[in-house]
Amino acid sequence: MRAPPLDVVHGWSPDVLAQAGRLTGPQDLPSAWSWDPLVLVGILLACWWYGRGVRAVWHSAGHGNVVSRGQAAAFGGGIATVVVALVSPLDPLSEALFAAHMFQHVLLTLVAAPLLVVSSPLQIMAWGLSPHLRRRAGRWQGRVRALLWSPALPAVGLGVFTAVFTAWHLPVAYNAALHHDALHALEHATMLGSALAFWAPVVRPRRTHGGVGVVLLFVSLIASGILAALMVFAPTTWYAHPPTAAWGLTPLEDQQVAGAVMWVVGGGIYVVAGAIVLMHWLRADEVATARHDRNLDRNLDRAPLPPPQRM
Repeated sequence: MRAPPLDVVHGWSPDVLAQAGRLTGPQDLPSAWSWDPLVLVGILLACWWYGRGVRAVWHSAGHGNVVSRGQAAAFGGGIATVVVALVSPLDPLSEALFAAHMFQHVLLTLVAAPLLVVSSPLQIMAWGLSPHLRRRAGRWQGRVRALLWSPALPAVGLGVFTAVFTAWHLPVAYNAALHHDALHALEHATMLGSALAFWAPVVRPRRTHGGVGVVLLFVSLIASGILAALMVFAPTTWYAHPPTAAWGLTPLEDQQVAGAVMWVVGGGIYVVAGAIVLMHWLRADEVATARHDRNLDRNLDRAPLPPPQRM
C-alpha cells in the first residue's frame, strides 16, 4: 500500500493550508502581513509609553541629557526589528519555511533584544507615568535594578536563555507551536524575554567585570553552534512543517538552511557583539588604569620629602 504524502500525514494538505489562510507558495508572500491585534497593540503601546518618557526626561533635564539620542534610536531600531519579525511577511513565511522561522528567532533574540536593552526601557518608561505612579513604580524599579545588578544575573540569564531557546527547538515543542497560535505567541514572548535577561549584563555590566560579557557571548555562541550543527547534519527532518516543494526546497534542505541561518547569521552577530564588548572592556580598563596612575602621581606629589641624611 502506498504511503500518504508527508504533508497529509502531518495535517498539512493543500485544502487545510488554504482554509487556514497560510502561505501556499511565493505568490502569496507580498500580501501576507500579520495583523495580530495583540502584537500591534503591544508595539504601539510600547512606542507611546517610551516616547512619553523621553519627552518628560528631556523636558526636565534638557534635550539629549540623561537619555541620549543614541538610546532613543536603539529603541526605535529594536521596535523596527520586532515589526519585521512579527508583522511583516516574514511572520507568515515562518510558518511555511523553517529557515524563515529561524531567521525570525535570530531577529528577536540577537538583534531586537540587545537594542532594547541599550535603550534602558524600564527607566525611561517610568518617567512616562504620573508622579504618583512614578513613585510607586520607583520602588519596584529599585527591586528590579537590584536584581539586574546582582553578580549572579549573568549566569542566570545565560542559563535561562539557553534553556528556553533549546527547549522551543525540540521537535515536540516546535511542532506544537506550529499548530497552536497561543503556543506560537508564547514561544516568541519567552524567547524575547529570556534574551533580554541574557543581554542585560552583556550590554550594561554593573557589578560584574566587563570581561564577563565576552564570556557570556562565547558560551552562548558555542551552545547555539552545537544546536545548529545538529540541524545541518541531521540525516532526517525533525519538524512537521508544511510542504516546502513550492519554495524549491525539500524538508531536509529547509532544515539545513535553518541550521545555517543559526550558525552563520547568528554566529556572525555573536562575533560582532563580542568584538564591541571586548573593545569597551579594554577601553574601560585603559581609563581606569590612567585614573589610577593620575591619583598615584598626585599622592606622590603631596607626600612630604624625607629629611636629609647626615654624611
